[in-house]
Amino acid sequence: MCQHLTFFICHTLQVTFFIRLRQQTLTFLITVLLVCGSVEACKTVKASYGSNGAAAWISVSNILVPYALRLLSFYFEDHVSLNTQQLSLFLKLSFFRWFNSAIVLFLITDFKDMLTEEAMTQVKAVLIADAITTPLLRTIDPYEAIQQIWISKYAFTQEKMNSFFYGVEW
Repeated sequence: MCQHLTFFICHTLQVTFFIRLRQQTLTFLITVLLVCGSVEACKTVKASYGSNGAAAWISVSNILVPYALRLLSFYFEDHVSLNTQQLSLFLKLSFFRWFNSAIVLFLITDFKDMLTEEAMTQVKAVLIADAITTPLLRTIDPYEAIQQIWISKYAFTQEKMNSFFYGVEW
């Protein structure tokens, strides 16, 4: 078998360009659907809970959707190199976050209400929620803490237990 190399992913070298293009197009369409779903969810949350609820939804979706996009890019797409794999993930993440943080507010706000104080408060709420919630959750990282405190105790081997303490891959 081919060992994992720094530049090339050997087991996907035989995959043709058109298959990779089809896979990446499909996963990008899924990303567009995630954006559309986030817009609809944000409209619903804003109608039910107001501007602060919409800001909280945007912040939560900006935290959770990257995990789904990472799964799409790493497990459902074949790439020839690690660079193209990371580029694919970066493009999807940039598109989703840019659209979710900036454009969705204009889509859920009526045109006549664009420059009202309520609309400006909503923009401010989104910026504050993104500036506080996301870094705080990444610092605390509850998923890793749960793995290290509880799940690692039940590992069958020392190697498996050690794998819970490696931290998040960057």
